[in-house]
Amino acid sequence: MRERARKARRLPHERPDGWSLSPLDPSDVVRGFRWLKLKPGWKLCAYLYGSNGNGNGVVWAIPESQAVPLPEDCERLEDVFLGPPRPRGALDDFMEAIEGAGNPQSYLFASILARELREFGAMWHGLWWDDVLVLAGPAGGPADAEPGYWTWDNPCPDHFGPFFEMADGLPQITLHLFSYMGEEQVFRAVDTFQPAGYCFETAYTHLARGQSGAVY
Repeated sequence: MRERARKARRLPHERPDGWSLSPLDPSDVVRGFRWLKLKPGWKLCAYLYGSNGNGNGVVWAIPESQAVPLPEDCERLEDVFLGPPRPRGALDDFMEAIEGAGNPQSYLFASILARELREFGAMWHGLWWDDVLVLAGPAGGPADAEPGYWTWDNPCPDHFGPFFEMADGLPQITLHLFSYMGEEQVFRAVDTFQPAGYCFETAYTHLARGQSGAVY
């Protein structure tokens, strides 16, 4: 699933400095996720930021009938990192434009989809999610490391695989993640969804530290 998403958002490494309109349609990323689709009347657009080989991006959901404006014709969010352009009529969260089957798998896929779209256009120092692994299974990985390899700041989970539950009447997805950037780390992400739809808020908990990792 993640490989399909990465292929759909694979952009040329060369891009102009500053903000520009993406040549790729971020809606193609959504099409790779079963049980999820764009709501009728909405489409996605993306803007890319380039600076000395580094890259970032931003994705918006806008009315389907609306032409995608150039960055210079958009409002600029000056209080947000890099001051991204925001087209007129854009939703605050592109996940508001996503609908699905309402089954547990669709919420898991929504958790992954949102992170893939937030990574749209990222390169080099702009990357984060691309270097994160989603852990799976009741054992393996951190739990099977040699004694003393990990420093556990919170208890080691009994099960590392993603799971769905209802928490206070709200759908919730839990992911256990591994990152090797800077320092090997294991952490938990708990995505709590709104009563209707696929927008969510995330609470992260750091679980463990390992050895020195990689640096770009």
